[in-house]
Amino acid sequence: MREQNQFSRVEKYKKRRKTTRRISILVVVGSVLAVVLISTFIFGGTEKNKDNDTTEEMTENNDDHENSAKEQSDDDDEIDETEDKKRNERVETKQVQAEDDNVLEAYVGDWDPIGTEQEEPHEVVFQEDSQDWKEMEEAIQVATELEDMITHWIGNGGEQKVIGTVSSLDEADIYRVYLTWVENEGWKPTKVEKLKALDI
Repeated sequence: MREQNQFSRVEKYKKRRKTTRRISILVVVGSVLAVVLISTFIFGGTEKNKDNDTTEEMTENNDDHENSAKEQSDDDDEIDETEDKKRNERVETKQVQAEDDNVLEAYVGDWDPIGTEQEEPHEVVFQEDSQDWKEMEEAIQVATELEDMITHWIGNGGEQKVIGTVSSLDEADIYRVYLTWVENEGWKPTKVEKLKALDI
């Protein structure tokens, strides 16, 4: 009887140990899973937040960039409009005596210098592809109000002065224009003569 009781006690003890061991293993596995899940939830959420923050930041940066580009474009448009208005404003002109028989009418006006990209000291350059030539043509165009023109001749008119002969594309309107260089400001028209015929 005693042996049987002992045997059953030993069996019970073994069973308890096995059960305890299983419970312990389950608790450890459950704890590890819980830690993994919590970590995933916390750090996974942070990554999502980081992604969201990055996306929001990029969107804000894009918006800022678009806004600044739009503002720059608006500023450029305003500058262009101001320049166009300035050029389209009719300069008050005054008739003067014609100096030769080929002149239909001659007039002077208070035109502004057209502006320049050139640096001082200025040296007149009579080459068609030069910046100086382009600016001379621009000044002549402002004085004659010709949108499209043929440049027949531009030549020396004195120190830092030039004379240009131009016409409309159909050569119905022919002009001789006198320009003077204004330091750091560019070519300034001083007198315009409307001609009867080309005289170059």
